[in-house]
Amino acid sequence: MSKHIERIRKLETNQKLFSENSIDAIWVLDAETLRFEYITKSIEKISGFRADEYINRSILDRLTTPSIKKISNLLKEELPKFEKGIENSRAVEVQLSHSNGTKYWVVIKAKFFKEPDGKRKILGVTREISELKRLKLQNKRLAKRIERMSSDYEKLFKENETLKHLIPICSKCNK
Repeated sequence: MSKHIERIRKLETNQKLFSENSIDAIWVLDAETLRFEYITKSIEKISGFRADEYINRSILDRLTTPSIKKISNLLKEELPKFEKGIENSRAVEVQLSHSNGTKYWVVIKAKFFKEPDGKRKILGVTREISELKRLKLQNKRLAKRIERMSSDYEKLFKENETLKHLIPICSKCNK
């Protein structure tokens, strides 16, 4: 019997270690109320809010308005599929409000599941991606700038070719 107890303690220790040291936040929502039932402590590094400040709060409380619409539409899409027995995980990028008032970006990957009593839940992982979004935006701006510069270069090259034909050149010195 002590062998089983020791194994259970080891599993509990590993679960606690994982939960407290994860970079991403792992959570469970009630699918009906969209309220958090569980969330790892790592959410504090991401959002500035402690894990206990999330429990029994709706996921919609900290989302920006466009992100609320995105999540609502996704849930309307996925719930009927789940009810038909199609299990699917989806990822979505949304923006949330940090405890300091700033906005930040995350990618949420989640899926529906049913508990043994039949209650629908959502299991999810949240990863902070603000820096990635910033770099993508910067990359997009640079690409547009390069495109404009390339277009300007082509125009100047064509103008130069046109001017070459208009200006007389000395046949002796090529000037």
